Amino acid sequence: MRDETMSRDVVLSIFAGFLESNRMHIRLEEDNLFPEALWLLNDGDWEEVARNLVQRANPLHDSTEQRFAPCGTAFSGSFPTPARPNCLL
Repeated sequence: MRDETMSRDVVLSIFAGFLESNRMHIRLEEDNLFPEALWLLNDGDWEEVARNLVQRANPLHDSTEQRFAPCGTAFSGSFPTPARPNCLL
């Protein structure tokens, strides 16, 4: 795809599909996974989860990923900050 030229409308359509798919995934987690996790896991389980989390760089905000800097600038302030589920606070 790097050698092809796409219209802005095509790119926006692809991006809109990606966003909708991501939103559906998040809804599934919020409606099903997180409530079950809250019900099944105790404080010790959550501490183990926190210890085992792998910290990953955010390419839109991490200065080591300069190739994504234009995206971060373009999207800055465009989307509301998502609320974190209580179980992850």
